Amino acid sequence: NSLSFLLGSMFDNEETKMEKRERSSESESCDNITNGAEENIDMVVDKPESNENGDEDSDKKFLERSAKSLVLTYENTQVCEDKVTDNKSTMEVDPPPIQEKQNLAINPITPSLNPNPTKPPLKPRPSPYTFSKPTLAKTTAKLFSSTPNNYLKGCTWSPDGLALLTCSKDKIVRIFNIPDITSSSEQHPVAVHQMANVPYDVQWNPDINHLRAEKCNFLASCKDSPIQMVDAFTGKTLASFTAFDKVEVLISAFSVCYLDPTTIIGGYCKHVRVFDATRPGRECSMVTVGDMLHQNNNSIVSTIARHPTTRGLFAAGCYNTTVGLYSTHMNGVLMPFYGPRHGITQIMFSQDGNRLYCGSRMEGEIYCFDTRYNGSILQTYTRQVNTNQRIQFDINKSETLLA
Repeated sequence: NSLSFLLGSMFDNEETKMEKRERSSESESCDNITNGAEENIDMVVDKPESNENGDEDSDKKFLERSAKSLVLTYENTQVCEDKVTDNKSTMEVDPPPIQEKQNLAINPITPSLNPNPTKPPLKPRPSPYTFSKPTLAKTTAKLFSSTPNNYLKGCTWSPDGLALLTCSKDKIVRIFNIPDITSSSEQHPVAVHQMANVPYDVQWNPDINHLRAEKCNFLASCKDSPIQMVDAFTGKTLASFTAFDKVEVLISAFSVCYLDPTTIIGGYCKHVRVFDATRPGRECSMVTVGDMLHQNNNSIVSTIARHPTTRGLFAAGCYNTTVGLYSTHMNGVLMPFYGPRHGITQIMFSQDGNRLYCGSRMEGEIYCFDTRYNGSILQTYTRQVNTNQRIQFDINKSETLLA
C-alpha cells in the first residue's frame, strides 16, 4: 500500500509540474503584454519638462493620452485571461475515442448454425411408423372371437378422433376410446349397443363434441328396425325414425347419414327419406334416386355422403352401379357419375367438395370424380377387393394419404 501511495504521489507531482510550466509560460506571455502596456503608460505619464508654465492645453492632451493607454491595457489583460481559460478547458476534457466502423461488405456477419461447436447438430428423428411395415399397437382379437363365426362389418373414427365405432355380426355396436399403446392389456369398449339384427350401417354425428352430451351420438340401422340415434356415452337409444311403405309395412334403411345437425337421411330402395332429427317418428320427405337408365330398377341405396359446403346437397350410391348428386329440395339426379362396373359400397367427398371418391365391391379401383366438370373421372387408385364384402377407405385431413 505504501509503495502504491508513493508511486501515485510521484505521478501527481509530475502532472502538477507540467501544469505549472504551462501556466508560467502563459503568464509570461500575459506579463509581456501588460509590461508593454505599462511602459506605454510610463512614457505617457511622464510629463514633459518643457511644460513649465502649466498650460491648460498641454494638461488636457496629457489626460487624453493616459486614458487611452489605460483602456488598451485593460483590453489586453482580458484577452490574456480568455486564452488561459480556453487552454484549461481543452486540457481537462478528453475527446471521445474514435470507433472504427465495420465494413459489412468486406467482413459480413454470418450467424452461427451450431452455437456449441463441440456438439454436432441434432438430426431429425425418423417417424416410428412406416406404411411398408406397419406395427401392431393394440388388438381386440379375444373380444370378437368369443362369438363363433364373428366378423367385423366396419369401423369408423369419430370426427374429433377421440373414439372408434365398430359393428360386427354378433349384433353389437362397440365404442372404444383412444387406445393406450403403453399398456399391454387388451382394449375394451367403453360402451356397447345391442341391435336386433346384424347392422347395415353406422355413422357418427359430424358435429360430435365430447364436452356436450346432446351432440355425442351416432346413427345405426339394421334389418326390420327403424333408424336409431344412440348415445355414445351410455349406448342407450335416444330416438327412433321409422319408415313405412304404401301398405304400412316397416321398411329398413340400408344406409344412414347426418345431412346437418338437425337433418337425417336414410337410404332405401329407389329413394331416400329425410327426417327431422329434433322430431323423432315417421314424419319425413322422399327424394327419388336413380338416373334415366336405371329409373325402373330396384336400386338399393347402399351409401350416402353429405356435401361439406352446400346445405341440402348429398351424393348417393346404389348396388346397381348408380352414383349421383342430389338435393333435398327437388327430385331426380342433379349430376350422374359413370365408371364403376359393380355395386357401390362407399362414397366420400373431399373437404372442399370438388372431388367425389367412390369404391365398389369386386373391383380393385377407387374412382375420383370431378364435380366441377360434369362428373368426369379425374383419377383412379388401385386396391385389392376380390369379394362382395364392403372394404372401407378413408382420407386424412390434409388430403395427402388415402388408406
